[in-house]
Amino acid sequence: GSQQKDSDIQFFIEPSTSGSFTDTYQRFRAGFFTGRYFRFKIVLSSTSTNVTPLISTLKAEVKYN
Repeated sequence: GSQQKDSDIQFFIEPSTSGSFTDTYQRFRAGFFTGRYFRFKIVLSSTSTNVTPLISTLKAEVKYN
């Protein structure tokens, strides 16, 4: 309903070739990323004081060629 208009979700990825991470996340929706290791982060926000965003299930899929 109208509460969805008040909420936002941002997706971030941090690829690494060595397995060490430096907290240099990149914002993304979809794309091609190079690395052997990946970290994901999401940021939920709401502009309404009575709405708290909630995620019950989140799935990331990594494919390689």
